[in-house]
Amino acid sequence: MARLAGVSSSWVSQVERGMAADVTFRLLGVLLAIVGFDLSVRAYPGGSPLRDEGHRRLLGRFRSPLPEGAPWRTEVPLPQPGDQRAWDAVTEPWRLRIGIEAELRPTDLQSLQRRIALKKRDGHVD
Repeated sequence: MARLAGVSSSWVSQVERGMAADVTFRLLGVLLAIVGFDLSVRAYPGGSPLRDEGHRRLLGRFRSPLPEGAPWRTEVPLPQPGDQRAWDAVTEPWRLRIGIEAELRPTDLQSLQRRIALKKRDGHVD
């Protein structure tokens, strides 16, 4: 594989172990093509995105009927290592773990329902 890609076998070994620096998508695609795979890339939001005032108010409306002192956290990552998805908020009143996805302007209800169903499945909420 290294010879076909025009790189050293020690570098390929580092790539395989996740220890190589400066691996380009192009070279990774070449390595994968040599062994019969296609490279697929997905983008996920990273870090804490800035939320506008409307989103903050919407989350406040979700929070307002909760009992005083109910735990409330925002931008809560899903528990799988490497998964970049997050609940907009999570609360745990009445011994229930509730994930909240707050959408100001939903445009595709089916897509939103699928996304929430996957988060519910993977996010350990009741």
